[in-house]
Amino acid sequence: MIYPTHKGKTYAVTCTESVVTNGAEQVLCSTQPRKQAPFVARGSSIDVDSSTAEITDITYSIGSSGGGNTTIDEAPTNGSGNAVSSGGMYKLLYGGSVALGISVVKSAEDVTIGKEARTGGAVAVGKGAKAGQQSVAIGFNASANNAEHSVAAGYGASTAAANYSIAIGRADAASKPSGQVLGYSAKLNNKGCTLIGTWESEARTVQTLLYIIAAGSELATQYEGGEACLGYVVKESSGNVLACGTRKLSELLTTNTAFAPAALALDADPPTPFLPEGIMEPVKFES
Repeated sequence: MIYPTHKGKTYAVTCTESVVTNGAEQVLCSTQPRKQAPFVARGSSIDVDSSTAEITDITYSIGSSGGGNTTIDEAPTNGSGNAVSSGGMYKLLYGGSVALGISVVKSAEDVTIGKEARTGGAVAVGKGAKAGQQSVAIGFNASANNAEHSVAAGYGASTAAANYSIAIGRADAASKPSGQVLGYSAKLNNKGCTLIGTWESEARTVQTLLYIIAAGSELATQYEGGEACLGYVVKESSGNVLACGTRKLSELLTTNTAFAPAALALDADPPTPFLPEGIMEPVKFES
């Protein structure tokens, strides 16, 4: 039996057993008992070796008003039920940026995911996440928006205007350059520090804050003659300080130092300064 077809359209044949060929006797499909077999027409007709075969057009018209035509959008379009072209999907996935979400604001070569997410040469993931030049913001309302080369991760984490800074966990502020904040509601207002904060329980009544203070920084100069040091504060959520203190790192870490004693015993082992691999290499800052 000969059945008319349209080249490129998809059909299904239903039959106890049959073979479907085109005019050139090329086999398009064959059926098995109680099973349908799909095929794509390659010409204006097909030949089925069974008089009981049923041919069904299963090519669907997407987003069209009829006539069997398919409307293709060049890019994903809000409210459209049309298919998207391969080129449109390529631009979306490989065009230098990715943007998913309502009211997203992005620039080239960004990844911007989440409602009202905003980027500027960066990565932002999460509702209201905002990331500035070459920064990363991940989490609800996480913000590295006004800082360059910074990371904010966690609910409400913020690097404020602190370039080259890290904020992990909800942070009230990291408002000075070269600061790092780790911990829920930890607040850092000094340059040249890394602050790690933790609470005693879910009640969040007493907070312990550990400061790693860089040599030559304002806190190091104020409390330990400019030497690298540690500092800690234990405080209540009301702001009342329960304990605090500092200590030079040179007084805490006294072995494997870079300075040998003036005189060594003859049988003493030579000093082994703590020099991790690559530590002597100059620091390079990318523009």
